Amino acid sequence: KHLFISELCKQYQVAPEEICHVGDHENDIGCFECVGMAVAFKPKKAEVGRMAKHIIDDFRELNKILALS
Repeated sequence: KHLFISELCKQYQVAPEEICHVGDHENDIGCFECVGMAVAFKPKKAEVGRMAKHIIDDFRELNKILALS
């Protein structure tokens, strides 16, 4: 997944720091390291939660996080 971030940035003319990635699995950690905001949604492993800036259990919480950014 993280290999496509630079391609998406070029396509949509955004910087990686402007991206919020929401993930729940170890394969999301690479994206967490590349983007400006990493959010773990009910992470399946503790490491995923540790790598995220925020952990949520309900997608409605994401709106609050984004509003504060």
